[in-house]
Amino acid sequence: MKKAFSKVLLLASSISLSSIIFLGTAADALFREEFPTLRSGSSGGYVRALQANLWSSGYQSTVGTVDGSYGSGTTNAVKAFQSREGLTSDGVAGSGTWSRMDTYVMPTGGYGQYRYLHPGSTTYETIYSYYATNVDVTMSYYLQYRSNGNVVSSGLVFQRWFN
Repeated sequence: MKKAFSKVLLLASSISLSSIIFLGTAADALFREEFPTLRSGSSGGYVRALQANLWSSGYQSTVGTVDGSYGSGTTNAVKAFQSREGLTSDGVAGSGTWSRMDTYVMPTGGYGQYRYLHPGSTTYETIYSYYATNVDVTMSYYLQYRSNGNVVSSGLVFQRWFN
C-alpha cells in the first residue's frame, strides 16, 4: 500500500507550489515508511485497515467483526491470505503481506482515494481516503459493498501531526 499512497503524494504535489514544498518533505518521508508489522495482540487503526482488506479478499467470516483487535480470527484470515498468495503462512502481517496487498490497490479517480479490490471477494471492497494539510496527514478506510457503495465499517487508519 506504500507505493499507491506515494502516488497520491505525487498527484497532490502537482496542485500548487505550497503543496510541492509541503508534500515533498514531511509527508513524503512519512509514506516511505512501511505499514507496521501486525500480529496477534496488536490493535488500532492499522489492524482495522488489515481486517477491512481481509474482508475485501473474501475472508469476512474468518475475520469476524472489523474491530481493530488482532485476535484468532484475524490471525487465521491472514494465514489463509498468505497461503493463497504464495507467502509464508505465519499469521503475521509484515512487509511481505502488506506488499502483496498493495498489488490490489488502485486509484479510484477521486483526489486522494484508492481502492483495495481483490478477486477473492465479489461482495466487498475497501476505499482508502488520504488527506494532507500543512499540520497533519490522515488516512481513513471505508469497507463497503461493491454493488451499491453502502459502508459496512469505516474509521481512521492513522493521523500524524507535523512539528
